[in-house]
Amino acid sequence: MRHVNKGEKSQREYILLRISSHLRTYALKRLLFLKTNDIIQISSHMRTKKGGQPMSAAEFNLGRHCGITFARIKPASLFTVKEEDIKTLAYFAAKFKAKGFVFVCMRRMNGRALFYVYHIGALEKLLRCQLNRKFLEERGYPCESAARSVKLLKERLQGDVFPHEIGIFLGY
Repeated sequence: MRHVNKGEKSQREYILLRISSHLRTYALKRLLFLKTNDIIQISSHMRTKKGGQPMSAAEFNLGRHCGITFARIKPASLFTVKEEDIKTLAYFAAKFKAKGFVFVCMRRMNGRALFYVYHIGALEKLLRCQLNRKFLEERGYPCESAARSVKLLKERLQGDVFPHEIGIFLGY
């Protein structure tokens, strides 16, 4: 095995950060392409909407964590918000529903809510994959319906044992 010196390692980390930044930028550009006028500029540096209005924490988290899903790079995303931001997310859920996205509150705990946002078509395609289907059916998931599978995942997230199969639902 070749020894990696500190300079090479930091350069590799820099390259990985740049790739991550480019993917995020691509996802955000795709998000803007959806033509939702409510979220216009979302990045780690700009927290403003069209017209210079400040963006709420819920709007920022939605763009930051779900931009890659809205860009259809990943089938789904998982993130948390404060309970008082749920109404804001309900507004965006209604806006994005027409584009095939579903927002599901998976769990509430300690003043926070865990949200799962997915694209119906992308998740159904993932569930049709033979390997994924076999794996999930062995664990009792009804793979013929994305909504029913997500419902069972939500029930399992309420329990004491963490459902590691969530990785499939997130596109991993």
